Amino acid sequence: MQLWLIPSLYAAASIVAGLLVSRLEARFMASGLDLSTSSAQAYLSAVASGIERSGFDPEDRAAARIEDRQGLGLSHREDESDPIRRAGRGRVAS
Repeated sequence: MQLWLIPSLYAAASIVAGLLVSRLEARFMASGLDLSTSSAQAYLSAVASGIERSGFDPEDRAAARIEDRQGLGLSHREDESDPIRRAGRGRVAS
C-alpha cells in the first residue's frame, strides 16, 4: 500500500462526513425543535438569573451576556483587542 493512500482516504472521508453530517443534522434535528417564543424567553431568563447568581466579577458577567455563534457566552477564540478578555488574563475564577 502506498504511504500517501492512507492520508488521502482520511481526507476524502472527512470531507464526505462533514458534508453528510451537517445535512443529516439540519434534516432530522431542526425539525423536532418546536420552541415557542415564551419558552425561549423563559429559558433565556433562567440563563440570565444564573449569570447573576454566579460568583464571577461584573466584567465576567457582562462577557457572559454577549451573544456568540453558539448562543450566549464568549467564544473560545482569543481576541487580543477585547479589553474584557485581556483584563481577565492571569485571574483564576473561584
